[in-house]
Amino acid sequence: MEKELISVIVPVYNIEDYIAQCIESILKQTYSNLEILLVNDGSTDCCPEICDRYAGLDSRIQVIHKSNGGLSSARNSGLNQACGEYIAFIDGDDFIHPEMLEDLYFALKDCDADMSVCNLQYVDENGNPIREYPNHIIPKQVLNAEGVFAKSLERYGYYYVVVWNKLYKKELWETYRFREGKAREDEFSFHHIVRNCRCISCVPNVLYYYVQHTGSIMAEKTAKKELDVIEAYLERMSFFLKENHLQFLVQMDKLCFITLCETKKICKKQKETPRYLDLMRAYQILHGQIAQKVKMPFRIKLKRAVCKFFPYSAELYGKIKETAKEIWYGLSYLSILHQATRIHIFSKHKPCIYLIATPAHGNLGDQAIVYAQYRLLEECGYKKNIIEITRASYEHLRERLKKLIRENDLIIIDGGGNLGTLWIEEEWKMRDIVLRFPKNPVFIFPQTAFYETSHFGKKELRKSAEIYSGHGRLILFCRDKITYQKAQSEFSGVNAIYTPDMVPFLQNAKQKAERAGVLLCLRQDLESVQKEGFIAALKGCLYNRGIDIKETSTLVEKKISKRTRVKELKKKWKEFSSAEFVITDRLHGMIFCAVTATPCIALDNVSHKVRDGYEWLSYLPYLNFCEAEIESVLRKVELICKDEKEYQYNRECLEPYYKKIKEEIRYAFEKK
Repeated sequence: MEKELISVIVPVYNIEDYIAQCIESILKQTYSNLEILLVNDGSTDCCPEICDRYAGLDSRIQVIHKSNGGLSSARNSGLNQACGEYIAFIDGDDFIHPEMLEDLYFALKDCDADMSVCNLQYVDENGNPIREYPNHIIPKQVLNAEGVFAKSLERYGYYYVVVWNKLYKKELWETYRFREGKAREDEFSFHHIVRNCRCISCVPNVLYYYVQHTGSIMAEKTAKKELDVIEAYLERMSFFLKENHLQFLVQMDKLCFITLCETKKICKKQKETPRYLDLMRAYQILHGQIAQKVKMPFRIKLKRAVCKFFPYSAELYGKIKETAKEIWYGLSYLSILHQATRIHIFSKHKPCIYLIATPAHGNLGDQAIVYAQYRLLEECGYKKNIIEITRASYEHLRERLKKLIRENDLIIIDGGGNLGTLWIEEEWKMRDIVLRFPKNPVFIFPQTAFYETSHFGKKELRKSAEIYSGHGRLILFCRDKITYQKAQSEFSGVNAIYTPDMVPFLQNAKQKAERAGVLLCLRQDLESVQKEGFIAALKGCLYNRGIDIKETSTLVEKKISKRTRVKELKKKWKEFSSAEFVITDRLHGMIFCAVTATPCIALDNVSHKVRDGYEWLSYLPYLNFCEAEIESVLRKVELICKDEKEYQYNRECLEPYYKKIKEEIRYAFEKK
């Protein structure tokens, strides 16, 4: 199939030091069917000559020379001449990853989306990342227009608003052009374009590099720029009000009010007070209309009151928060350094065992994995050698940790269902650790791999294969046969070992409790395979049989630290121990049933983790597996209700596999 034409529109104005790098990055794209429109917006430096020279070197480049009209005018000129089926905007002083357009194109095509968006990285003039700006705001997901509107109101929501990290179907721009004469033109165009999108595909890779120039006038706040932003906010508020998107109005109202408060002083200084007052009056009218439809939460009212009297309180709070974070991570590093020093100097067994990038989120399955890893290492006799580093601490301290960790120290990466593209950020975490510690023994504890068959999935599998195969001391424990076979075929040189999940290693999870009713532990995320209406139908059938129903999850909505981990796990295990039986499509929902000896009906999920996990535990008579179909589930319910036996959990059948993990750990630990 012949690839479709992408029109790349590049506004150019007095950026002679940067335009060549931008053009070169476009010419190096792996997606080659491009129409490159360089719009010279009346540059007075050498930009016109540079653009013309490149046009003579590559027939895909066209140069549009026009009088100066501003960024919006330049982009509009490009739009008017574009012939491609798709449109991309790239600022002339930025540059892009060689695979940006290819990745965005296939992300758009795979989902039949109208627009695709990628992550961006702020860099300095030498191309070095600027740490203050995060680069993984956009996760892998598919959104509708309302989803993108919601994301735009979160912190760093402007990653969804700007036009230059995206690929658009051309028809989105057929009836809309940028507002000329306005700064921050993206803010004006955002809702006009997104409202017409049925589907937006998000690519988590960093593919666009935004160059932050020293002393840049773009970074400088001016009254006109800020007032243009406020005007754009007011237009978006009016749009949300007209379209009855009430769920976004409170946040938009707060954002607009805070910006008005922070802009008041600079408007007075730069003599823009009349326009400021006009916009304030327009805001007050809109605010009154919003207040009639939506009740303002107390916390929003409080923030408004604080901002009114202390206009820069939000900015000050942000700086205090960042300073506190730096202090916290500094103390975390000192704690890690102290533990490592104690182990190396005073411990009988000198190597440290680093549990790196452990979770602090509320997924109790992941927390149970970490706890089980601790218990296994304790059984090996290495309790005093363990140093746990959370995911957040690792990301903040990774450069310092690289210098601290010795070559004979062991690196352990948590097990789970994180290998592959389903949770791509977790895959990237593992790659980063493997690359950062090339000489250390690295153990990836039992994993399930799921690489989708799309362009994105195949590309990520190739990257993972290259990185993992290049590490000479990597051991990958695989908790299902498909992952084990894939590791053997794709990750050459990696020692792949077939073992069960870590949580069945735990033997004392059962809590004292009276059993009653059914516990539903069903997921509603990317991994669910339930048909629409399945849960409601299942509840109705159970209710008709007189069975009490309680719903739960292996997720809790709070952060979990090392200190609270066991407490939260025991609380959840007691809940499972209190059920007559459990219906779940969560792997660790099923495993929690196993270790608490609770009868269970397990349903599969998209990555087949439950089915594969059941193969390990099928020797337990109180565990049942079936497809997510009402009749199949009800047959299993009847069998469980007739079985009055009291069961106990044992891991005897799994012991040889856990013994293998221990042997590999001991070998690496004792090796000189």
